[in-house]
Amino acid sequence: MKTPTAIASLLLLAAIPAVAQDKSAAAPAPAAAAAVSPELAAARETAAAYVAAYNKGDAAAVAALFAVDAEWISNEGVQTSGRAAIEALLKSVFADSKGRTIALGIEAARRITDDVFSVRGEATVSDPDGSSAVNEFTAVHVKRDGKWAITEFTELDDESAPSPATFLQDLAWFAGSWKSTEPDGMKCTVEWSPSGSFLTRTFSIPGAEGDEAREGTEIIGWDAEQEQIRSWVFESDGSFTERTWTPDGDRWLVLSRTVLPDGEVGSEEITVSKVDDDKVSWSIASRSLGGETLPNIGPVTIVRDK
Repeated sequence: MKTPTAIASLLLLAAIPAVAQDKSAAAPAPAAAAAVSPELAAARETAAAYVAAYNKGDAAAVAALFAVDAEWISNEGVQTSGRAAIEALLKSVFADSKGRTIALGIEAARRITDDVFSVRGEATVSDPDGSSAVNEFTAVHVKRDGKWAITEFTELDDESAPSPATFLQDLAWFAGSWKSTEPDGMKCTVEWSPSGSFLTRTFSIPGAEGDEAREGTEIIGWDAEQEQIRSWVFESDGSFTERTWTPDGDRWLVLSRTVLPDGEVGSEEITVSKVDDDKVSWSIASRSLGGETLPNIGPVTIVRDK
């Protein structure tokens, strides 16, 4: 098993601004450089603190930057769940790797919403015998109680990009048949594509009195360029929707934009919460259509159709 090197770089990410780009986060700014933003200055200060903590073998200080329910996936696909488990993993690494040091680099940080951003970077770990290893990684951060917390971290393989299915594992529980507990009679089925690279959701909604029945298909996949789970919905009336999915603990924040058959455009923010393995709650806010504000919807519950 490869040593989980990139996990060590995550402390840096907690203070990175949503649109900052920096290749040498742990290094001081050159004297002749342009004025540094307060956010980037904070990121560099945090990076320096992280390097010091890692090189002292302080697993607790590193783990404190993760959310309590954070997920970390190694470049071999091994998943570690929760801050406590991540701290235990780091303690094991430090115990087996005396004298190891780390250098950090951030390739890009991208704002998703005011409270969410993603980061791509690399960590270079050097051992006393002169050998070193470099791992790239991606991470998602969510602001909770006024502080940034790492909620999802994926270490990338040095030689090849990870399978798209790797990034969809947090939605694997969604596979199966579901039905609404509301009178609308909505039913849907979520299945993996034959290759395992996408999730496909087919749904149907019987028409209420005076309304036509609706059905459609949603394809959920990983966008490697945007480093984001995205989906595309195609409905029987000719409308289509684009969505982005961002994890936040046991819920997902889904930004949605729809184009109706007549060209009118609508948008909304959907919150999908996993209640348990057989129950999901969702609600819709910030709804608009053609520039007009619409009322919120939900929460609505769907249950597994056994």
